[in-house]
Amino acid sequence: MAGSTGVSRTQWASVVLSTIAVAWMFAPTFPMVWMPSPGATLITWHSWADPLTLGHAVFSPLVLLAAIIAAVVGWFGVFRRRATLAPVACCAVAVGLAVLLFVMVGVHVMSIVPILLLVLSGALQWRAVSQSRRTDPARG
Repeated sequence: MAGSTGVSRTQWASVVLSTIAVAWMFAPTFPMVWMPSPGATLITWHSWADPLTLGHAVFSPLVLLAAIIAAVVGWFGVFRRRATLAPVACCAVAVGLAVLLFVMVGVHVMSIVPILLLVLSGALQWRAVSQSRRTDPARG
């Protein structure tokens, strides 16, 4: 399965992880903290694509968009049977935007999980590219 004639397991794992990250972000897993009165705190859960999060947290829809692009480009690479660095770059952009988001609104376990999945996805895609270059120098 690995090598120049097919898609490596590493590349498959990478695109599956990025797809799971995107699915996670479409679920209501982004916490928004409200303070309706002094001493009271209310947390509501939203999708990362919810228009309300755009005004409240600025970067969450952008993180989701970068993750979607990483997943789509990754799947395109699987169907072309070629590992490229494009999904790695998209994962890096998503993680960078997420870091800015977390600095602004704080970190919650439910919001860190898809980012960790994207870090793993980017690392695995990097490894898949390295493996394909070692097995097929013509692609180098």
